[in-house]
Amino acid sequence: MLDGVALRSDEILSTLVELSVAVAGFSGVVAALAPSRPSAWPYVARTLFSVLLSSTAASATLALLAMTLLASPLSASASWAAVSATHAVFLAAIHVLRFRAGRRAGARVPAFLIPTSLVMLGIASTQFANAWVFRTAWLCIAGLALYAAMGFVYFILLVHSLWDGVPALRRADETQSD
Repeated sequence: MLDGVALRSDEILSTLVELSVAVAGFSGVVAALAPSRPSAWPYVARTLFSVLLSSTAASATLALLAMTLLASPLSASASWAAVSATHAVFLAAIHVLRFRAGRRAGARVPAFLIPTSLVMLGIASTQFANAWVFRTAWLCIAGLALYAAMGFVYFILLVHSLWDGVPALRRADETQSD
């Protein structure tokens, strides 16, 4: 069934790129229309913005990498394995960097990053398994799609948090400023 998926994989990957770029672009509009400049945003809003941009940029870049590798002389399974391995390494690195940056800033880890970390751990584990064991299109694409979907969720949370629409995020910001 890999051949059947491979026929549609370019379309799926292209759609992922388009959706990721659109969400990142809309976040730029939100930043421009926000009541204050991004540097004056509360810590939680800045973190949401960072997670949003990193997840959408990574999803788009990795989908483009997959499309490039699938067009190369590499086998399809080697291409999917390479993209999955790259995605897993990226997730591990960004996770460590994000938590180090928060600690350096002296901020407590926002509560919403805990489920994010669990999702990222699940995606990274699945991508590592796909890179070395399964080498299938659907696991790679599912990981990229889930990571892009996280960007969309954080876009919605960012919009609400900037206009005081999410009380839980407001409370988290109030405790950060103490």
